[in-house]
Amino acid sequence: MISKGEGFPCWNPPRPPNRPPKEIVPGDVGTVDAKESFRKLYNIWEDEDTIREFLHDEDFQVPFQELVERDDHHFVEGYALYSGAESTVVPIAGAGWSFTFTARNAEGACLALTDPASVDSLTEGCSQAVGDFIKQNADGLYSFARARGLQSYTKSPLYFVTSCTKTRSWGMASFINAERECPMKLEPVPSPSNPDQTAFRWTETKQFGKFCTSRPGGVPGVQDQPLFLDGWKLATSEQYRSEWRKSKVAGKVSRRDRDGDNSGSGSLGGSSHQGGYGPQFGGPSSSSNPSGSSHDYGGQAGGQGRSYDSGGTSNLGQDAGEGPLSQQELVRSLLETLKTNHPSDFLNKLMLLEFEASYALTHDNDWKFTLKGLRWDKNGFMTLMNALQREYPFEYRNGIAFFKDSWAPSEAASAGQRVIDGVDVPGSPALPPIDDTDDDDALMDDQDEGSGKTAPATHFPYVYGSQHLQASSSTMQEAMLVDTDAPRPLYHPRSDATPPGVTPPTTAETALVDQILVALDCEKEGVLTAGAVRGRFSSNVLPEGELTTILGLSDPEHSGILTKTELVMSLRMVPGT
Repeated sequence: MISKGEGFPCWNPPRPPNRPPKEIVPGDVGTVDAKESFRKLYNIWEDEDTIREFLHDEDFQVPFQELVERDDHHFVEGYALYSGAESTVVPIAGAGWSFTFTARNAEGACLALTDPASVDSLTEGCSQAVGDFIKQNADGLYSFARARGLQSYTKSPLYFVTSCTKTRSWGMASFINAERECPMKLEPVPSPSNPDQTAFRWTETKQFGKFCTSRPGGVPGVQDQPLFLDGWKLATSEQYRSEWRKSKVAGKVSRRDRDGDNSGSGSLGGSSHQGGYGPQFGGPSSSSNPSGSSHDYGGQAGGQGRSYDSGGTSNLGQDAGEGPLSQQELVRSLLETLKTNHPSDFLNKLMLLEFEASYALTHDNDWKFTLKGLRWDKNGFMTLMNALQREYPFEYRNGIAFFKDSWAPSEAASAGQRVIDGVDVPGSPALPPIDDTDDDDALMDDQDEGSGKTAPATHFPYVYGSQHLQASSSTMQEAMLVDTDAPRPLYHPRSDATPPGVTPPTTAETALVDQILVALDCEKEGVLTAGAVRGRFSSNVLPEGELTTILGLSDPEHSGILTKTELVMSLRMVPGT
């Protein structure tokens, strides 16, 4: 669902009956991942006085909170989002909606809105102010999080919510290795506890056993079920976490004195670190100064930053870095972040390695527009890497690595062309044409004067991406959301055309790929696996280990099928090729 461009998918399981309903709101700080959803530790505005007292810092102050007017109908009831499937949505008189999803790929996910979804969001200026606030107070905010229970989540980055899409009830399902054309349905049924109320139940889900659930409406008026989050993600280096764990026994976190270098060079403890990615991305080497921010993010002039022990006592100290890695270790380390399903984890890891920083900070806006229309798989990974290569976006100051304010990632494709589930769709609109008054077949003439948007008939689902609304012009009783992509096989055949935004292979790159294919005795797609490399590779082209890494990077799902273009994109990731 990352391909939808709504932020990080965060679908909470049903709330336990003994837990009071609680909405996620901007300013909430906690941990977030695809499996555990969001776990709140504190809120920067609600707990400002408590944090100030904990840190013994009278100067501690959070930015002024400024919210965008709440969008109460960001998604209307009956809306459906999906990837790897197609959807049919039918209104049921007096009972809501019936959703039918049919698998079109081997894996995918579906989300059905059985209640409207709203969005609470900070203004863009306030969100940026929160980012600067995090940079200036990273030590204190992490220290307070540990006091609130982060000890059990020492590897988890902190997530600062700036926007949340949420609802009162929903139904979702994900599937792996599903048979094509196999349907699953989410249908309204009488509530077991109250026949006058409507609940929802999944049926025909034999092929969708990975995870299926539906949740009847919760507490009226309380939207305690998050769907998508936007926010800042603050990660720490492994060495910094290791130092904290070692010093925890003594009850004090000690960080070595910073060397006062404010150049963004990545030089720590007096030793020079040659950045692993700067020159490769076409950016500055680690010995040069990238254009820096005017903020002293360490909290003190001259690079002397403020840190706090577990009791809130202020300490001055130096960052502890990740340490240099070999290229194979580097690629392997980055690939591990794909498993978290959150691109911010990958970007933070990249910056921690690049600068040997103690902290790395990324906002979901730094990647979500680039990945719109793409899954977070090898295609999305390569597209994002290519965007970083075109414009070196990183800065480093006083132990914290982050994106430049000028970084403005574009969508995955140019105007008039989008990438949907890895397939080029010429002419597909990039945004839902919900204000297109000429689309009489899809939309009614009812107007919401407050929002300026055309309202679908009887709350028919809004148009989304490559989906469009088809309805009977006479009765408007049945609405169908249809993915306009042409059906495609699960893996084969695939086009070798260069994806949008990717530089076409050079003559030298094509020649090297041909050498590799000849060495593997596999000029056609289908057998580029690690086993084939070990069994038949000639070391006069590339060392076996490097090529194995390349193939693993190209084909993380081990399907054994690659195109020349994918192999070229992988080769670009390994220096010296």
